[in-house]
Amino acid sequence: MPDPARPADRPDPGAAVFSPSLARAVLRCAQRHGVDGQRLCRGLGFEPSDLQQRPDLRLSYRQTGALIRRFQRAVGHRVSGLSVGLQQTPLSWGLAGVGMLTCRTVGEAAQYGLQHQLAAGAALDHVSHREGAHFVIEQRPRFDDPDLTVFLVEESFASIVAVVRSLIGPQFRPAALTLAYPAPAHAAEYAAAFQCPVRFDAPAHRLSCDLDWLEHTLPVHDPLAGALLRGQLDRLLVPAPPQSDFLVAATTFLRTQLQQPVTLGDLAQALNLSCRTATRRLAEQGVSFQGLLDQLRREQADALLARRAARVADVAAAVGFSDPSNFRRAYQRWTGRPPRAPLSAGAD
Repeated sequence: MPDPARPADRPDPGAAVFSPSLARAVLRCAQRHGVDGQRLCRGLGFEPSDLQQRPDLRLSYRQTGALIRRFQRAVGHRVSGLSVGLQQTPLSWGLAGVGMLTCRTVGEAAQYGLQHQLAAGAALDHVSHREGAHFVIEQRPRFDDPDLTVFLVEESFASIVAVVRSLIGPQFRPAALTLAYPAPAHAAEYAAAFQCPVRFDAPAHRLSCDLDWLEHTLPVHDPLAGALLRGQLDRLLVPAPPQSDFLVAATTFLRTQLQQPVTLGDLAQALNLSCRTATRRLAEQGVSFQGLLDQLRREQADALLARRAARVADVAAAVGFSDPSNFRRAYQRWTGRPPRAPLSAGAD
């Protein structure tokens, strides 16, 4: 159900479309400063382990922003977005970063990264153009969120510079950096991070570099394997249809609970909601608690029943049924047919 308060042409902060690359970077930095990542993620709809184990995980701007705010409160003013971004490498950007490694030059890698910026985890819009003897990347916030703007701009520009230095070496230096906000208290960190002139209170957030840098050949480039690998990556990087962050979070939680009885109250508590709010938000997505739970149980049951070693009794237990007869009746209701394991699986 669309949000009536949000214009149709504005992005939805609750749409789970972003790679969790930025969230991973924040949690890595939190760990270095002794902050419990589990506590930072509590109630946001994902766990630190999800960022490591689920390649299909997508987060919303709302989830990512909430994580960053908690991180900032936990570390105070000790850590800026610069510190987070400077730790990034091409692999930090996931498949998009791997695709950059297959490119021949810095320029090709930059265009590939810009093309797949959502898959790389960008929380800001990045646009590029040539301006005289310079290549310019401009950042534009997707959402009106001034509290996070400085952190996001810092992290994004710092990560761009860190990734390029990972590709061709520490000698890379931008030509100039302009920022459309006043100099923060830690402004002195910018000179060390970017090693170029920095101007605050500018009209736009822009990072520019000499065009000559775009022609640098990547030392890891393999002309025979690069194109083949990049084609495979392009197929994997096709964006999935956007989902609500709430629905993704609810689905993630319920998938971890399929082997045991789970209630609406359990889901609401895990997501820091009341039962009434959880019911309403499920209804906004066109599902009920029981309907979503049954859907996930059926999907898991189908996957298990397809295995040659499956036994119906074991499948029943794996999806939360202590009595196989109750599972058979539920599966008949879900699918219109009884559950059948492969014939070679043996008796139940």
